[in-house]
Amino acid sequence: MENKRGIKPEEDEITDPLFKKLKDDLQRANYFAKFDNKDKTTQYATMAFNQALQKKDFTKAIQINEDFYLPRENLNTAVEGLIETLLKSQKYEEALKICEQYQFTPKNLPNIALIVFKQHIEAGNLEQAKLIKNKFNLTMPNILPVVLEAYNKFMLHGMLNRGEILIKEYEIPSQEVIKGFTKIFLWFIKNKKYNEAIQIKQKYSFPKDIETQRAIIEAYRELMIKENFDIAKNWLKEFEIPPEENEKILLWLINQKFISNSTNTAILIKNEFNPPKTHLKEIAFKHFEKYLVKGNFEIASTISKNFELPEEKITPIVSQIYKLKMQGGNYDKAIELTKEYKIPKEIIIPQALKAFEFNINRRNYKRASFLKDEFQIPEETIESSALKAFESKINQNNFETAKMIMNHFNIPQPKVNFLISNIIESLTKKKLFERAAFLGNFFHLPKSDIEKIEWKIFDRKMENGKYSDAYVLTKEYNLSPEKVKKKVEEYIKILEEKGSKTSADLIRNEFKMVKKGFFKKLFG
Repeated sequence: MENKRGIKPEEDEITDPLFKKLKDDLQRANYFAKFDNKDKTTQYATMAFNQALQKKDFTKAIQINEDFYLPRENLNTAVEGLIETLLKSQKYEEALKICEQYQFTPKNLPNIALIVFKQHIEAGNLEQAKLIKNKFNLTMPNILPVVLEAYNKFMLHGMLNRGEILIKEYEIPSQEVIKGFTKIFLWFIKNKKYNEAIQIKQKYSFPKDIETQRAIIEAYRELMIKENFDIAKNWLKEFEIPPEENEKILLWLINQKFISNSTNTAILIKNEFNPPKTHLKEIAFKHFEKYLVKGNFEIASTISKNFELPEEKITPIVSQIYKLKMQGGNYDKAIELTKEYKIPKEIIIPQALKAFEFNINRRNYKRASFLKDEFQIPEETIESSALKAFESKINQNNFETAKMIMNHFNIPQPKVNFLISNIIESLTKKKLFERAAFLGNFFHLPKSDIEKIEWKIFDRKMENGKYSDAYVLTKEYNLSPEKVKKKVEEYIKILEEKGSKTSADLIRNEFKMVKKGFFKKLFG
């Protein structure tokens, strides 16, 4: 019987139309399985299995093998192919699971297990990594490089818990452990986890190489800059920071705090960390001087007291600033200085006296009195200066101001009289009688001291024919009527003897003298 093209010989006998419609071997295997035809089922299942292998569809091949109970060696072939495919795709864990699932042990199983172990340990799946190690009997010589690599990575990135688990679970050499803790110590410092860094130091010992020592110093510097003083103290306690480095940091920071006007913080650092006083006082004095020049006396005083600046060093600069303030009229600030510092009297008094005289000359009497009281200028010095100012105003014909000075500073009347008398004497010599008389009357000199001058003025008026003016003076100066009468009569007599009857009559007329010679006008 001739076979049709495309039909296998064994199918020629099959007359079932359904069978003829089936196109692949797997469908045909299922077809015969329904009739419990084991031989035909196995035949077509094997053919389907081989086709799956050819197409490298190993998962399908495994499924066919399991569904139709094909020989174990077929399964092993499919499993091995699947594992190789997974490995090529770097799907190591899936490959390992296939080995476990089908109890297949390829020659490279330890390598696969090691790769999966590495993947888990690097991802931090430490428990899973441990299971892989135990399940596949991975030996320490093989896994130690992987463990060390992961350990160093963990410690380098601050994963302390993971690192400690690896130390506990695996035989990491002590020198490698120390290296790891050095790494995590530096990581904690870099990430400003200072308390954790201290805990590492307390729990584990590790060498302080140049890099570590530098990091310790920089961390201390950072703590001080950020004003984390409590942690900084612990840091100093736990780590052996060289004294010269500590001093350098403290002095630099105190200087910076002064620059930024954080004086209280500078004092706090000084009190809490106690840097050597020699260089500290130099820095403190520099800023003391700066604040003093700017007029921030309160801050300057705080610095001098807290940094114990010696008087012999601060007195010259304080004295200089005092002089500048006084010369600039900033008396309140100058007074602050005298109350705060022991400025020598021989510096205080001359400047105070100059200011006192300056204010008197500008009629700032209240301020002058204020200066007198605040600087405790001696009374005899005040009196002397007031007299000078008094005399100066007299010479300027500024009698009102002179009188105010006299009254305001209680210049004794005898000294005023003595000074006015001398001036009057000088004016008289210059024949400035009116001015002399006015001065005497203005300052209430005794009548006896100025009456002579008043008569000289009267005589001059009479001699110059200014009889009306002479008469007015008798009223203004309150001259004795009897003496005036006598004087006038003398002038009349002289004029009549000279034949100046007209002038004599003018005098009589001005002074309203009757024949009997009495002053009607004088007595009303």
